[in-house]
Amino acid sequence: MQGAVIFTVSIHWVSVIKNKIIVVDLDGTLINTDMLIENLFFFLRLHPLRILHVIAWLWMGKVHFKSHLADAIIPDVAKLPYHQPLLAWLKTQRFLGAKLVLATASDTRIADKVANHLGIFDDVLATKDINLSSKNKRDELL
Repeated sequence: MQGAVIFTVSIHWVSVIKNKIIVVDLDGTLINTDMLIENLFFFLRLHPLRILHVIAWLWMGKVHFKSHLADAIIPDVAKLPYHQPLLAWLKTQRFLGAKLVLATASDTRIADKVANHLGIFDDVLATKDINLSSKNKRDELL
């Protein structure tokens, strides 16, 4: 079989992996960029005259800012620069029974779209009412 990858795993390791939960961040980990920056630049390319809206949204706080950007536009997640070696490893782990969680500070609509596109995540934690970064992400995971 050309191009096939064959995994040989003992029964012991399969049971260990089935109990494993792997939490993956989006920005700088699953993708080789920052989703907020990508979405902001994409928005400004399409709507350059709405720069004052962007400043007003940012003035109201990061959650408000991310929400309004996602209201205005959600990028084509198929075109994101995914970290391919990590993605391949995650697919293998999922195949072996690990539970995968996408945990990101990105807006929940963008995170859900990424998760649906990739089809490997069991759960998604993302920014909705609170900015899910740093301590907030840690607290949500615990």
